[in-house]
Amino acid sequence: MRDMTPGRAAAFLMAATLAACATPEPDPCTPQWVEWKKDQVLSNFASTYRSDIRALRNLEGDLQNPSVIAAIRLAGRAQSVGDMADTFISETVPDLQASLEPCLAAPLSASTLMADLLETQNVDPTVIAWVQALGAFMDAAPSLSEEAG
Repeated sequence: MRDMTPGRAAAFLMAATLAACATPEPDPCTPQWVEWKKDQVLSNFASTYRSDIRALRNLEGDLQNPSVIAAIRLAGRAQSVGDMADTFISETVPDLQASLEPCLAAPLSASTLMADLLETQNVDPTVIAWVQALGAFMDAAPSLSEEAG
């Protein structure tokens, strides 16, 4: 350590600090691991659909005071929000289910996962309740698409 240059010492100190801050992956199949895994997958999804989630975050006033302009704005976002929901149902939930399958006793609910995601993204509870009201459709959608195929 005596021969260490100031630059090397700073790099060593930074690496040691980062290593201390890194949180290790919890033990598999513990409740902490299940939450950690869900957070990872849902955070990636939220990052991909940031603008659509922002639109949902801004819906609260439109739902409580509907107007023609609000209806036009909602219609304009319908396709992208629909695409987001379709990806969530057809890709994100099955991927998460597959990675957690050995650890879970029951299948995951798409509507509950979406509500959890929206809550962490600071979407208004009114909008989350609206999304949960559509939960039966979200949870039935994978079985409907399987029947069609």
